[in-house]
Amino acid sequence: TIRRRITSTAMTFERLRALEPGSPPGERSEGGDVDAAFDALDAGPVDRKGEFASFGPNERRVHALAEPGRTVESIVDLSRLGEFETCKALLSLVNLGHLRPVPPARRKGAVGSYGRDGLGARIRRGAVRIVATVALAAALAGIAAWVDERGLGARGGDEGVGDNAAQRFLARAQRARLRSALEVHRVERGEYPASLGALVDEGLATPRDLRHPWSTEWYYRRTDEGRFVLLPPVE
Repeated sequence: TIRRRITSTAMTFERLRALEPGSPPGERSEGGDVDAAFDALDAGPVDRKGEFASFGPNERRVHALAEPGRTVESIVDLSRLGEFETCKALLSLVNLGHLRPVPPARRKGAVGSYGRDGLGARIRRGAVRIVATVALAAALAGIAAWVDERGLGARGGDEGVGDNAAQRFLARAQRARLRSALEVHRVERGEYPASLGALVDEGLATPRDLRHPWSTEWYYRRTDEGRFVLLPPVE
């Protein structure tokens, strides 16, 4: 029942009327006034003189805290009555015409994210990221192809380069390929091969794969524990 009128903890209130000081003797108890306010939920504001003078301490405390711009959450914290009792008092004040609930303002960012402009902006940002990713991937592929075509560091003498960073870059993918071939051999044969040459014999690799991108073959050894060691050659 409360949430039908107090729909958000970010809601604020506008004061419409002041509470009359004190409650005359013989008036109804606080619980009866709150129940009357709940009963008036769909009946609109009540404008009876005795009703306004019979609010209990909870309603009076909450009314004093319901300053313009102060949210339900802040009123709950300041009143120290708990969320339910505070919201119940707010509903009583709203139903009896002392407060008017003000819905929270929607953020521009939240509104735009569902609007045409927000969707277009998201599409443009996504397109820019895709183009940038494709361009970066194409650049890396071009560098790799250029290095591979010229065989940088793959031949001795003056044709090689001192820094084998390009070879290490290409070796990452080659190592993954050899490891995959070794795993296929293990699944088919029950164990890893004694040498990398067995991968060539079974068609799982080519002779070039055993040394690419190096000038000598990869270092491979099968361990006694049934695993293997695969390392690039030292150049």
